[in-house]
Amino acid sequence: FVMSELDDWNSGASEEDSFSIDTEVRNTSVKGTKAAEEASKRYVKKTPHEHVLTRPDSYVGSIELSTADIWVYDDVVGMNKRKVNYVPGLYKIFDEILVNAADHKQRDPSMNIIKVEIDPENNLIQVYNNGDGIPVQMHSEEKIW
Repeated sequence: FVMSELDDWNSGASEEDSFSIDTEVRNTSVKGTKAAEEASKRYVKKTPHEHVLTRPDSYVGSIELSTADIWVYDDVVGMNKRKVNYVPGLYKIFDEILVNAADHKQRDPSMNIIKVEIDPENNLIQVYNNGDGIPVQMHSEEKIW
C-alpha cells in the first residue's frame, strides 16, 4: 500500500481512524527495524485539514500560476479565446462551486437564478442560487445543526 493511496481510501474516516490504520500498516510490514524508524520520520500524522493545506494539488490541482488559451466572456465581444494567467486549483474550486449551485436545479425545479458576484477589493466571490437550500434542523443521529 502506498501512503497516498491509503489517505485517499481513508478520506472519509475520522482523524483517529486514519492514523490507526496507518499505524497498523506500518507495524505489520516493518515492525522493529530501521525501516520502521525511517517510515516514522517520513510519514507524519496529519489531520484532514492539514493534509489539504500541505498537498493541495492532490485535491484541486496545481496551485502555481499558469498561462493557457481559455474561453472567457468579454462585455464587448462576448465569448472569445485568449491567453489567460490563472491558478488551476482556484479555477477548479470555483468550477465546483458553480456546478454545485447548478446541480441544485435537479432537487428544486423552481430554482431559476444563479448569481456570481466578484469583489476584488475585498477578495470575495459570492455564488447564489434561489433554490430551497439545506434545511436547518437538528440531525436526528448526529445531534448537530
